[in-house]
Amino acid sequence: MFRIILPLLLLPLLAFSQEDTKPMGRVTYVQHTNLRANNLNGEAVLYFNKTKSVYYLTDIPKEPRPRDLNGTFDVVLGDKDGFPIFKNLKKDSLIFKTVIGPFGAKKCVLKEPLPKIEWQIQNERKKIGRYLCQKAVGKFGGRIYDAWFTTEIPISSGPYKLSGLPGLILEATSHDGRVNFLFKKLELDDDFDYRIVPPRHKWTFSSKEAYDRKSEEMRQDLILYFKSMGVDATVGARRKPNPDFDIEFEE
Repeated sequence: MFRIILPLLLLPLLAFSQEDTKPMGRVTYVQHTNLRANNLNGEAVLYFNKTKSVYYLTDIPKEPRPRDLNGTFDVVLGDKDGFPIFKNLKKDSLIFKTVIGPFGAKKCVLKEPLPKIEWQIQNERKKIGRYLCQKAVGKFGGRIYDAWFTTEIPISSGPYKLSGLPGLILEATSHDGRVNFLFKKLELDDDFDYRIVPPRHKWTFSSKEAYDRKSEEMRQDLILYFKSMGVDATVGARRKPNPDFDIEFEE
């Protein structure tokens, strides 16, 4: 008897779960940064519904690869999932994939609260695509951004980690001109073959402090490895965020 009833009781929960992860739209952006070490440029997409969204890059390599910059060793970042950034507006949570350890050799997932951006909504308006947008100015990660949002789609999300406006952000550019999320197209559809779920990884950290501790542990392990091989190598601590290198350089 229970073998029949229990699955039937679960059906509404499963239907709700699928509906909760189902997109209602997709925005394609062009992410362009003018930063010395950041190579995460190209097309990106945002799948969204009323409470959740995922933003990820589609033009980056699937795996990291080394490169030579005028005699200096560097790594071109890559990720098969496009370094997804998941927002849950109901739970005020941000879950994203990033790199960890010396040379950014490993991947992990970091959980944080959604950033609190104190947007100042302006009177300026313009059309982006076929949508009437309004301008807002706010500071995030050390940079001041002009964001253009549309209340025609009253979803409080946008590209990268930007959110918190009374409409979907279709375009955002930093005042210093070094970080840009440019609109390409928007599609509204309830039949996308995609589910809005957070990224997963065996290394998942629930705070920046836990992430920093693991990063330092990996650095020390690498120093010990070099010593065991008879190599007296220096492995520098993780560099501090820098406006010349990083999208975000302030808390």
